[in-house]
Amino acid sequence: MQNYSERLKELVAKRDEVNSRVAPVQVELDEANLQVERAQLRANDLARQIDEARGGQAWIELKREIAMLTRAVGGSKNTPTAAPIEFVAEEKPQVKKGFFSRLGF
Repeated sequence: MQNYSERLKELVAKRDEVNSRVAPVQVELDEANLQVERAQLRANDLARQIDEARGGQAWIELKREIAMLTRAVGGSKNTPTAAPIEFVAEEKPQVKKGFFSRLGF
């Protein structure tokens, strides 16, 4: 039983010595984490302000409708009415055989 007590004292002393060496760095880490928390709160507040300015759910519905109509007209968000590219017979690009056709399907 005495050996366990001595070993415990050694280990506790070692732990305490390491903790005392890292204490200044721990203080810096705690301060850095506090700054991160403050920055996150600020970012959340700014995001909330943007969301409110855009109209909240109405903004999401507007974006959904834009996406749906963009797909319906076959364009992109920048050019919703872009005409598809037409190739003259000689200008058609070479189409390589696909994976399944190479397997005989």
